[in-house]
Amino acid sequence: MAYRRDKVDWPVLEAKVRAEAAKARDPIDMLTAYETLLSGLGDGHSFVNVDAERRAAFKARYGREFDSARVHKATLSKWYLRRSPDGFRHAIGGKFALRVIVPFVVGGGAPARAYADKLYGNFTANPGACGYIVDIRGNAGGNAWAMLTGLTALLGNGFGTPAPGMAEAAMPFARIAGGKAIVNYGEHKDAAMFELAAWRPLPSLAKAPVAVLIDDIVGSSGEQTAIAFKGRSHTRFFGQQSYGVASENEGFVLPDETNLVVTTGMMRDRTGRIYPQGVPVDVQVMPGEGLASDPDDAVVEAAKGWLARQRACQRR
Repeated sequence: MAYRRDKVDWPVLEAKVRAEAAKARDPIDMLTAYETLLSGLGDGHSFVNVDAERRAAFKARYGREFDSARVHKATLSKWYLRRSPDGFRHAIGGKFALRVIVPFVVGGGAPARAYADKLYGNFTANPGACGYIVDIRGNAGGNAWAMLTGLTALLGNGFGTPAPGMAEAAMPFARIAGGKAIVNYGEHKDAAMFELAAWRPLPSLAKAPVAVLIDDIVGSSGEQTAIAFKGRSHTRFFGQQSYGVASENEGFVLPDETNLVVTTGMMRDRTGRIYPQGVPVDVQVMPGEGLASDPDDAVVEAAKGWLARQRACQRR
């Protein structure tokens, strides 16, 4: 199932995993063997997912996290702690652009639904914006469907279909239509796995100019959210190239309740393109303060400058 299976030396990796497993006394010790297996896949995105109690038990026994040896790229992002999908108005001449924050969100249920409803509510509460800024900076992943459903007004109703001519195997797990994330295949095909509470159609927004802001910590589902805007007309990316784990993961739950989350494919944009090295930007802007005359940071200022040149945001 592993995406890079043809590049893995399986006999060598199996020997390492079995050696770790032979030393294990219980499921807590087995975490080291599982981590050896998934880190050995070489994709940088597969990981061992266990509950906080078992993770803490390993740390109490050995004084370290079971996956502490993982190498993570250094990042410059200062936005990782954002959690609320807020909206802000920015003056563009005599008009305004709406900036929506798309932060990290994990899990499902009521918290994810509240997140998506608040994100979408920014659009219904601010009619008349001449353009939009989708600020994904700091978003390291989580529940992509909460993010994408909340942004459905900009993506267009029905977003998520594969590029023309692509095999059905390339079809995304779900599509966004009518404020719902609808499963595309499997035993729950055509079922809604996620739904906005107060969705209403906003068709004009799908053609509005959009500036997408990303930085070097945007990863996983954060990258999936950014990729959703690649190939969209009247769209431009600002900031820094993303982290580089724009891949699809699938969980395999073992009898001891360990969830081995394995990278099985790559995320694709609406044209079929993949981004193994991360999502690029059109205009690179390093993080930092903007002009003294403008209170926004440099990346937001660059986005505002581009929007000001778009016909929708110019004075008539």
